[in-house]
Amino acid sequence: MAWPTEAGALPPAVLRPRPQPFRARPVIVPPAGPAAGPAALPHQDYVVQPLVRMVPPARRRMPFILGPDRFWGRYYITARGLFRIFNPAEYRFYRSNSGPPDFTGAPFATSSSLPATPAVSWGAGTWRIGVTWFNGVFESDPLPLGPRGETYLRLDISGGADIGNPPFEPVHIGLQERAGGVVRVTGVYWQPPSGGRADEWALSWTNDGSTPTIDPPDITIELPADGLALLEYDLPAQADATTVKVALGVRRNDGGTWRYSGESVASAQAHTLAAAEPEQFIIDP
Repeated sequence: MAWPTEAGALPPAVLRPRPQPFRARPVIVPPAGPAAGPAALPHQDYVVQPLVRMVPPARRRMPFILGPDRFWGRYYITARGLFRIFNPAEYRFYRSNSGPPDFTGAPFATSSSLPATPAVSWGAGTWRIGVTWFNGVFESDPLPLGPRGETYLRLDISGGADIGNPPFEPVHIGLQERAGGVVRVTGVYWQPPSGGRADEWALSWTNDGSTPTIDPPDITIELPADGLALLEYDLPAQADATTVKVALGVRRNDGGTWRYSGESVASAQAHTLAAAEPEQFIIDP
């Protein structure tokens, strides 16, 4: 509908300005991530704050237009900086020369792949080396590296060279009270010949309360060359209520030098009135 000519010229105050096409005017703001936390990528993202048209509420409709400031405003939508929390994946190496490695501390070396050769020095002694896998966010438990599922590999160094690992420890030691004050020692050992199998059982015992050690042993018994080895050995009879302590291990002759496994120590009381244990149970249905 046209403006009536008798009403005169159209007042400038009621002219509605022609809307301009919307053009986003992004504002670039440096990232504002946390001061501490996962490491950010070298290419940190930036915050982009585009200008966005604001739609006026319906209740502000009027029969005439007062000006552009009534209908146009602006606000910002903030896209927060996206920091990548995935660090590079890597293997983490831990070591100790006083026992199994501590996996809660800092690793002594890392590598993105295996095999790896850490550039560190190794002094003489017995070292145990463990490794975990870090996928960029979480670190795994220690990986089972040893031949029997140990969380470490053992490295024995003497004179600046690796002298090889000693034989495995026995997988079982037991003491049985027998009649007449006798204590029977039982043991179980297994290791393949290719893995450095031991040559002899090594056994020591005391009846004065002291703790025995297998190096040197009181008793040695030859081991079979292969397969599972079982030990049953009766110690000399003791007085009633005597405490007997036994250390049991194995040893291997490496060119005239005996290499001893770790040892297990157990104790039992000898009883002269103890009944003999049955050698076999027979169940007759």
